Amino acid sequence: MSPHDFLNQLRVQSAMDLLRISEYSIIEIAERSGFQSLSSFNKQFRAHAGCSPRDYRNRYHLVP
Repeated sequence: MSPHDFLNQLRVQSAMDLLRISEYSIIEIAERSGFQSLSSFNKQFRAHAGCSPRDYRNRYHLVP
């Protein structure tokens, strides 16, 4: 795994955590996770998680 891929993996994992436990918008989560654009975030998230950030939140969100 390249350093760039490793960093993207860490960023996506951070985003997954935020999607589960926070009420931040998807754009805010992308920014807080270190992505430069929403499209880059969506692309990397889908590649690592197998679904869109919105779908992930709908399935795993812990906050009522």
